[in-house]
Amino acid sequence: MFTRWDWRLWIPSTAKFADTLLNSLERHYPPLSVERTETAGAIVVLGGHDAFDRLYQGIRLYRAKKSPLIIISGRGGVISDKKLMMQLLNELDVPESSLILESSSRNTRENGLNTATILKKMDLSRVILVTSAFHMKRALAVFASVGIEAIPAPTTSEQKLRSSELPLLDWLLSSRALEKSTFAIKEYIGLIAYRQLGWIE
Repeated sequence: MFTRWDWRLWIPSTAKFADTLLNSLERHYPPLSVERTETAGAIVVLGGHDAFDRLYQGIRLYRAKKSPLIIISGRGGVISDKKLMMQLLNELDVPESSLILESSSRNTRENGLNTATILKKMDLSRVILVTSAFHMKRALAVFASVGIEAIPAPTTSEQKLRSSELPLLDWLLSSRALEKSTFAIKEYIGLIAYRQLGWIE
């Protein structure tokens, strides 16, 4: 029999809730083809839970000649393994001279501040920003607050969990749904906290 806490956990563990909550963040930044993305002085790739997807998106933009420089800011996944990342980039014909690693950032605020320092030294102020679609709103706000004009280049939105054939399944418990709900809830908390701290408008 469900306790009160069980019921509270059940709702965010459903595909219906998880997809709806994540979509409320992602819908503002739909996927954009590499060809339609504008050019800029640098491509900034933020570390995170889907760091490999973000790195791959940055490489695609670089190979499409959208910028001659990739700045990787923060930690996460393959980005934390410098040797593995450099091997991957070399295999994809991205020279080390076109890459700047900034690995000290622990959060989105520090991503913005540390990237701004790098760009100032290079007399650049316009970048293509690569991060998850659900994280893009906060990332853009942070970069704007430190004087960086950022063009959003979100990674592919999280795969939807809902079933079109058996809608009833959308209300069953799922660990993947709970994980996605957690991403979205943490992002909303981050937006509120950053506004309260005066880091974004």
